[in-house]
Amino acid sequence: MLAATGRPAGVVRLVERGRVLAAGRLDARGRASLRVPARRLGLGRAVLVVRYAGSATHRPDQDTLRVRVRRG
Repeated sequence: MLAATGRPAGVVRLVERGRVLAAGRLDARGRASLRVPARRLGLGRAVLVVRYAGSATHRPDQDTLRVRVRRG
């Protein structure tokens, strides 16, 4: 069993249909910023998954986001 101690470290990935759209390393606060140009998603609705690979002290995890891309 892993005890979550300290801040998570490592990489998070933003995935759509198995394709990695962006990846970023967690900073000292355990946060990452990922940017994806709208053209990579196309217009309409998309289901995105944010995946954290885990570390020696933190379990892998993921969350699902539903977004809608509209012409601006």
